[in-house]
Amino acid sequence: MRLASAAAFAVVIAVSPGAAQTNRGDQLVAQATAYVVDFLGRFSNVVAEERYIQETTSPRRRRELKSDFLLVKPPGSDEWFQFRDVFEVDGTPVRDRDERLAQLFLDEPKDALARANEVMRDSSRFNLESSIGTVNKPLLAIGYLQPRYVARFRFIVGPIDRSVGAEVRLVQFEEVARPTILRKAAANGDVPSRGRMWIEEGTGRVMKTELRAGEAEIVTTFAFDVNLQVAVPVEMRERYLREFEITGVATYGRFRRFEVRTEETIR
Repeated sequence: MRLASAAAFAVVIAVSPGAAQTNRGDQLVAQATAYVVDFLGRFSNVVAEERYIQETTSPRRRRELKSDFLLVKPPGSDEWFQFRDVFEVDGTPVRDRDERLAQLFLDEPKDALARANEVMRDSSRFNLESSIGTVNKPLLAIGYLQPRYVARFRFIVGPIDRSVGAEVRLVQFEEVARPTILRKAAANGDVPSRGRMWIEEGTGRVMKTELRAGEAEIVTTFAFDVNLQVAVPVEMRERYLREFEITGVATYGRFRRFEVRTEETIR
């Protein structure tokens, strides 16, 4: 099943009312919502280098991609977008390392978003399988914690998971609203999202996410970055279960910020 969804990772965090959700749980999810709002501000316009290894079991194949990864809110848009621009495939350069994604938004052309999506589509042709490419974005699940999407999800707060952190609590989530955020090209295109998040008590900091949607499973691990003062993605693991297994492991580093030159009128 190929998921048809926008590149935007905007997603809501609304806690469904119900007996399963305690006051403590409400507070934790609210802290996470506030954290994600701050995260977007700190991590936006940051370019990271991504090393991405994809493998299939039948036939056995392996591919290593190196890319620039970027989260940006284009001028005039209310949505946040994740972009990947491949510059090396299996050790062979496929373009100059000129950070062209960042440059698109620095120059602020009117068609920057359309041109960036073209770059994404061009980069996706290097994937081992066409089923990879819609949900293989490390920040997709954390995006569900944005305030605008809260009412779409049911959250169940569980125990502390000390394997992730001393004060990190496990939270299950399930999308209950229809139509769903992720879609497939079919008469009933709903692809509900579910999974788990690991949220630090007191700070609301999201340290790990696990997203399941259709045949895809995406797990992202975060670590605190002193320079950006936010927990940044350091690893994404993905798995697609079909007639054969597709797996991927992406790691992130060399974070650097650029500034989008734009003027805004505050009402």
